[in-house]
Amino acid sequence: HAVADSHGWSLDGIELFELASAEQVLGGDRDQSVLYSWEVELGETVKLIEEQVERSKPRRVVFDSLSEMRLLAQDPLRYRRQVLALKQYFAGRDTTVLLVDDLTSSGGERDTHLHSLCHGVVTLERLTLDFGAARRRMQVQKLRGVNFVAGYHDLVIRKGGLDIFPRLIASQHGEDHDSGPVPSGVPELDALFGGGPMRGTSTLLTGPAGSGKTSIAMQFIVAACARGEPTTMYQFDERVSTLLSRAGQLENDLQKYVNDGCLVIKQVNPADHSLGLLSRPPDCSGALL
Repeated sequence: HAVADSHGWSLDGIELFELASAEQVLGGDRDQSVLYSWEVELGETVKLIEEQVERSKPRRVVFDSLSEMRLLAQDPLRYRRQVLALKQYFAGRDTTVLLVDDLTSSGGERDTHLHSLCHGVVTLERLTLDFGAARRRMQVQKLRGVNFVAGYHDLVIRKGGLDIFPRLIASQHGEDHDSGPVPSGVPELDALFGGGPMRGTSTLLTGPAGSGKTSIAMQFIVAACARGEPTTMYQFDERVSTLLSRAGQLENDLQKYVNDGCLVIKQVNPADHSLGLLSRPPDCSGALL
C-alpha cells in the first residue's frame, strides 16, 4: 500500500493475498514446532494459492516473489517441478501470470530451467556508474510468438509509473525529405560547402575551445528558423541563458524563434541522462541540428 500511495495509485479492485507467517500457511490446528517439514510447507502454500485463485477467479496474477517459494522448496528440482505444476494449473484458465524473481538465491545468475517454462522473460537491471545517477535498463530476452525489439532499453521510474525508451532502429525511422543543400545564410561559408550540407546528412564540427564551433552551428539554426523550418538544439556544455546571451551579442535573436515555437532548445545534463532518454523527441517536429 505504501508503494502504491507513493505513486498515487489506487488498489481498488486488486485483491492482495499475503502469506505472512508459517501459521497462516500450515493452519492453526497443527502442533506447534520450531521447524516444519519443507514438503508440507510448499504443498500447503501452493494449495492456498489455488484456493485463492478458485475463489476470486482473477484475470491477472502476480507472484512477488519466487524467492519465498524457492526457500520453501529448498531443493532446486522440486522448486522447478512446482513452478511447472503452477504453469499447467493456469494454462487452462483465462489468466495472465507475472512471476517476479530477484535472482538473489541463484547468485544473480539466470535460471535457465525457469526461463524455459515461461512464455516470456524480461530482465531489469540497475547500474551504478562512477559518475552521475544510477541507470536502469531492461531487455526482453524471450517472448514467444512476438517479434520484439531485442537489446537493452533505458527506463526511468517516476511518480505514477515507468518511462521506457525503446532502442532506436535506424531502418524504422527513415523519412522522405526534399534533397538539396541546407544553406547557413553566410555566402562565403555556403560557397565552401557547395551550397551547404545536404539534407539528411550529419556534419561534425571539431576544434578547440573558442574556435567557433557553436557560432557556426548557431548560424545554421538562425538560417533554418528564418526559412520557417522547425529546429531543435540540444545544449550540453552551457546553460540556455548563456547561449541566448552569446547569440544576442552576435546579433542572432534566438529568443524570438523560441517564443514563436520554431526553435526548441533542450538543456541536457550528461550526468543524469542516458542515450535512451534522448530518443524521445521534443515538442518540435523539426530535425536535430
